[in-house]
Amino acid sequence: MWWQNFCRNKRQVKTKGIHDSELTLHIHRETAMEKKMEAINDKPKKSKIKEIIMENLLIMLMIISVIIGVCLGVGLRGIWSPDEKRKLHYLRFPGDLLMNMLKMMIIPLIVSSLISSLAFLDSKSSGKMGLRAVVYYLTTTLCAVIIGIILVVTIRPGDRGGKIEKGGSSKNADALDSLFDLIRNCFPDNLIEACFRKQTTEVLDHKIVTEHTYMMNVTGTNFTTQSPNDDMVKLVNYTTTRIVDKPVVKKVEGMNILGIVVFSIFFGCTLSRMGPAGKPLSAFFECMHIATMKIVTLIIWYSPVGIVFLIAVKLIEMEDMGKVFTQLGYYMLTVLLGLGLHGFIVLPLVYFVGTRKNPFIFCYNMLRALLTAWGTASSSSTLPVTMECLEEKNKIDIRVAKFVTPIGATINMDGTALYEAVASIFIAQYLGISLNFGEVIIISLTSTAAAIGAAGIPSAGLVTMAIVLTAVGLPVDEVTLIIPIDWFLDRFRTAINVLGDAYGAGLKWFLYRYELMTVAQLRVDNTGLSQKYPPRFDTLPSLLQYDEGCSNRTLATVTARGDNGVITISANGDATRSKVDIVQTQSSNSMPFITKVQINQKACMDRETEATWYLHLLAEDTSNLKTIDTLQIYILDVNDEKPSFLSKLFQKTIPENAKTSTEVIKATATDPDNGVGGVVTYSLVSSSLYGNAFDIDTNTGSITVNEALDYSKLSFYQYLIVGTDGGGLNGTATLIIKIKDIQNRPPYFTGQPFNAYILENSTIGSNVPFTYPIRADDGDTGVPHAIEYKFTHGKCNEFFEIKSNGIYAIVTVKKTLDRDRGVIHDARGVCSMTLMAIEKLNSNETNPGPSNSTTPVVISIVDVDDNLPEFSQSLYNATVFENLVGAPLTIKGDRINVTDVDQDVNSHLHLELRYHNGSIVQGIKPVPDTVQGSGNVMLYLQDDFSFDFEKVQEVSFMVMYTYR
Repeated sequence: MWWQNFCRNKRQVKTKGIHDSELTLHIHRETAMEKKMEAINDKPKKSKIKEIIMENLLIMLMIISVIIGVCLGVGLRGIWSPDEKRKLHYLRFPGDLLMNMLKMMIIPLIVSSLISSLAFLDSKSSGKMGLRAVVYYLTTTLCAVIIGIILVVTIRPGDRGGKIEKGGSSKNADALDSLFDLIRNCFPDNLIEACFRKQTTEVLDHKIVTEHTYMMNVTGTNFTTQSPNDDMVKLVNYTTTRIVDKPVVKKVEGMNILGIVVFSIFFGCTLSRMGPAGKPLSAFFECMHIATMKIVTLIIWYSPVGIVFLIAVKLIEMEDMGKVFTQLGYYMLTVLLGLGLHGFIVLPLVYFVGTRKNPFIFCYNMLRALLTAWGTASSSSTLPVTMECLEEKNKIDIRVAKFVTPIGATINMDGTALYEAVASIFIAQYLGISLNFGEVIIISLTSTAAAIGAAGIPSAGLVTMAIVLTAVGLPVDEVTLIIPIDWFLDRFRTAINVLGDAYGAGLKWFLYRYELMTVAQLRVDNTGLSQKYPPRFDTLPSLLQYDEGCSNRTLATVTARGDNGVITISANGDATRSKVDIVQTQSSNSMPFITKVQINQKACMDRETEATWYLHLLAEDTSNLKTIDTLQIYILDVNDEKPSFLSKLFQKTIPENAKTSTEVIKATATDPDNGVGGVVTYSLVSSSLYGNAFDIDTNTGSITVNEALDYSKLSFYQYLIVGTDGGGLNGTATLIIKIKDIQNRPPYFTGQPFNAYILENSTIGSNVPFTYPIRADDGDTGVPHAIEYKFTHGKCNEFFEIKSNGIYAIVTVKKTLDRDRGVIHDARGVCSMTLMAIEKLNSNETNPGPSNSTTPVVISIVDVDDNLPEFSQSLYNATVFENLVGAPLTIKGDRINVTDVDQDVNSHLHLELRYHNGSIVQGIKPVPDTVQGSGNVMLYLQDDFSFDFEKVQEVSFMVMYTYR
């Protein structure tokens, strides 16, 4: 038909509908899958058989693994007992690896599939048609889940054949608590925690004790005629206890799948509404989804190995195989019944209500696609056949088929969602675990969401099944129970998935058929009314990637063809013209009109400025028919940007008592490059004098104290911070760290030792002349304080006082000095004292360190001859026998005592005898004749001198002293 030919052009057509709303359709040419199917039809018979075997190899391996597992389990069941746990543990090991891998993929599969699917819908779901297609598919998927839940709860296949107790326990929270748990878990307070913990309501018993008092009538008096008194009544006390439910919200182990699903849905929808700004992140999640699905594919290829051992162990552990097989039979019946109800009643009914056409004729026309889906168990492989049946059998516009069915293949998995819901509840019934209302709701929602992320390949439902089981806390390992029949049911649910896509395409074609027909461009020429179609581009490269930089390289070769004249390809818009040159390499002047051009780079590519080039190309023929298409080029990052710090100079002041590992500053640099070229590592460059005072975290740029700091040694540090990216480019910044001095050092004295000599007759207030002036400076030079002085220890402190003149300490005489008596005399004239220097701290200083220090001070008191010698008596009487020679005189009182309290030379006395007239006495001499300070003196006769009593009976003379 005319529109089938027209839709072979890949372009966007915008037209006004009945309600004046805008409809945007992406019309695609033949897909690669269609070409592949045509190529297969042209191959020899043997090659076709080989290709069919290769395409169904995984299914055959699954069937073989089930058979081997059953045989192995039945064979070992007669040899091994279920109680031989160690043997079963080892036998199960390959299966445990499969289960662990399935659990491992739950989080990345949910996040990547939901976000990429929903974010990508904006580019697929153009206008009303795309939006309504998405709503239709999600609604029918949810209906399928509800049908499955109703059937499995009604038929209860897990309870058939007798109850097998598995030690499961039911929850004690009621339906309202479960509903609140459901809503609460939709919005986790910590997204990371949601990966391994969820919230649940636990109902605890709470005792309420109430005290009561009542009056007891002890006399039998009628209180209606007489008022009671204390003698007539008795107060009785008693208590009552009642138990009430107290709901407590707790966090338990287990993935909060629902919260992750809700977040992913909101995140994906937000990206889809961001337009071009959200495309880089959407592309990231699309790549993540592709990578995740590749890993899932590898796991599925390993699954036949794990299935063998999982089935074998499961059969050995079964208490009654007959009961289990009965339960599996009812489970299979439930699934098939649900798929039949949904595929042949619900979906046809929706189609009939929307189109008023016979849905079963439509379904019959899709028979070839349904058989292909049943045979391949892959909705993706069936997609070309589905489109062909829609176009040729049901006469659906190929534009609608190619637009709607890929969306359905992405997010519409009715059969898979129904199957997962039934399987989850069946496993719970088999384990004897009763699910409350909230958990059933969780199963319905997660089954719908997990179906969106299911891959269109055989047995992919095993991976998404783990998501649903984890969401309600059921053991993922129990999925082995249904593996033996999964390959069989997989075919039926795939057929229902394809049937749902087909009904959706038929419904959309009926709703938009008139709007699509207005797209044809008709023109009247000389021969009458004929159809005129604009030029069309051949398939544009979909994944063009080039390194950023300047070049004149050829980016792509583009071909356009048409039927209405010579075609010219040019840049559409100034933005495209400024980036590329378009060079024509081929052009035909007759039908078919074909033009080829080279797209050559002209402008420099800079990924940091523009990550993707959108080159708008215009193909125009001589009939003025035009087509515009867009060539998309992804610009790959090249490490051409060096790291850049937020500031070229970082300054920070820290106290010198900062502890090691204290963060000083975080100097981070940014590098717009991607990959390793954008990863910055940090280092410090400094003088060798600094040692290892500071360190920098190579990954974060956090600079920390590495050694004890000392302001007195270094008051500032200057570093060069170097940021190096993975490509070796460097960026630098200067860091100056100033050290703040704190009160942690005492004063120190200069010019020591402090010794002085002073005469004892120095007047009060006179200065003591020290050899070196007394001075103390604050040890903390950064925060100096004024210094005060005082003497703290020493016996001579009372004689001196010390004051500061602002520079030096001045010591003055405070009290009269006496070298000959008292404290100074006892100290032998040497006054040793302790001088303390004290810092005058500010009142606002808290927790100051040491603020005083001491030093010895020695002041020597020099004696002055200020005391006369004294004799012990003013008159001495002596006797001597006459004619006695060389003998001492006998002095009454034994001896003559003389004392001079002065010190040193001032008390060195020379004694001699003189008459009162001053002449020297001959023949009598004092012994000793010299005395130091104090001494006893005897008088001796000398030189044969003697007394003659007849001549002299009495003589008087004086003892004289002189200083030497």
